[in-house]
Amino acid sequence: MIPVPVKNIARFLMHRRAWRFVSFDYCPVCDTRSMIVYSRELERWLADLTASWEAGEDFKRMLAMRENFLCVTCMANSRMRMLARTVLDLCGHATSGDLARRLCSDPLFSVYETAAYNIFRIDALKACPRYVVSEYLAPDRFGETIGGVRNESLECLTFPDDSFDVVINSDVLEHVADLDKSLEEVRRVLKPGGYHVLTVPVDYSLEHTVERARMGQGGIEYLKSPVMHGDTVRNTGVLVFRDFGRDAASCLSREGFPCLEMQLPGRHGEIISVFIGKKAA
Repeated sequence: MIPVPVKNIARFLMHRRAWRFVSFDYCPVCDTRSMIVYSRELERWLADLTASWEAGEDFKRMLAMRENFLCVTCMANSRMRMLARTVLDLCGHATSGDLARRLCSDPLFSVYETAAYNIFRIDALKACPRYVVSEYLAPDRFGETIGGVRNESLECLTFPDDSFDVVINSDVLEHVADLDKSLEEVRRVLKPGGYHVLTVPVDYSLEHTVERARMGQGGIEYLKSPVMHGDTVRNTGVLVFRDFGRDAASCLSREGFPCLEMQLPGRHGEIISVFIGKKAA
């Protein structure tokens, strides 16, 4: 059995009033056997963030579950670990270390994550040019590197057609203004038979996905009161353009690019929805 790093114990002891120990488990995000904790601080922050939202309590409770249960080594939450696990399963690998070794040895295999090491956080991937990451940083410099990170917009990616075997999106598509363009761009840069693996928050009390905002000629038009989600890049948060409902898989499907929803049980009672789109071969 792989031992839990001593620094896990030390970090937990430093935060023992804010964290509740849950379990020891393998984390596919950072490729370690780690301590999993429930953050009371994060729970309170999410409660404050969602207090004014129109959403029901079941949806808010689901968010609190999927965004918590943190790996003490890399701080990845339950949603991130489930997304990473799904990517590994699709690629036929047991660990993220296996994925890194394949990327480093197979010149025909490539992966694009639309965030900078949000889902996989191991040094071996950072050193591999076929594991490509990006952030949305500046609207007039797409395709350039800014502060060491590639700048891309999901609505107008600068990669050639048929570039990647897998594209990973983690809670992004609720924030894009043009969902059609974004999905078409993902399909374009995927190789035939390639996978789009993603998460979006789904409010199962909604029969149909609800548009909250849209881009008009004069800028953003609000159809409902603005809602902002937390953002790892901007302290101001990021605007929600749509609330996905029970029809999320249908909303994320296109002709020749169907999307399926997998409701996966976490180890701590949470249910995580992961969506898988496959480009026609």
